Amino acid sequence: GKDPTRVIQVAPRSPAARAGVRVGDVLVNVGNAPVDGDAALRRALHPYRWGDVVALAVRRDGEAVTLAV
Repeated sequence: GKDPTRVIQVAPRSPAARAGVRVGDVLVNVGNAPVDGDAALRRALHPYRWGDVVALAVRRDGEAVTLAV
């Protein structure tokens, strides 16, 4: 990928916080769509609506982690 998309903030009590997303996680995939920068993240999230459950693949401390947000 081009630029890693790193989580810099997680809002308290947000769906991301409840799913276990952490500051410092690097987004790898949203659903089946690879994420290699902010534009790719926006494209990957576009088909989803508020309340949808989305699988996020992140890299955390060198380990692959999948979260349902």
